[in-house]
Amino acid sequence: MSEALPAPIIDIPALPRDVRVRKINLSKAIELRAKGLSYEDIGKHFDCTRQAVQDALSRYMPPEVNVRAFVDNRAVILAGKQEMLLNGLTEAEIKKMPPYTRVTCFGILYDKERLERGQSTANIDTHLLLESMEKMDQGMTEDREALKRLKGK
Repeated sequence: MSEALPAPIIDIPALPRDVRVRKINLSKAIELRAKGLSYEDIGKHFDCTRQAVQDALSRYMPPEVNVRAFVDNRAVILAGKQEMLLNGLTEAEIKKMPPYTRVTCFGILYDKERLERGQSTANIDTHLLLESMEKMDQGMTEDREALKRLKGK
């Protein structure tokens, strides 16, 4: 198993009158924001200003995006982005693409949308398969026990 990479650290200058550099653990800040903490609360966690946190996170997510709303509606948002991308392509641009590229792009977008919606992207439902195997194993165990009881009589 590969060793986890350390969380990225972003150096963010504090207020202009302060020459010290504040350290914000970006991964932790994003995690805290995803849990619904305000920029101010995250700033308290890293001993920096709300603005420093907002500046750091704005590089990776628009500040107006409610992270929880994004996570809860990711499939719809991605479907909208797919539509924007596809509508942004002209018929001529699409026709210039090799057929393989067109089909591959469509398949990738389709699979990702289904994945976000919790729909199967494979032909086998592994959970159902595992459940069936467990039931078969339980049935075989019960059969063996019944056979032992019959032999014991």
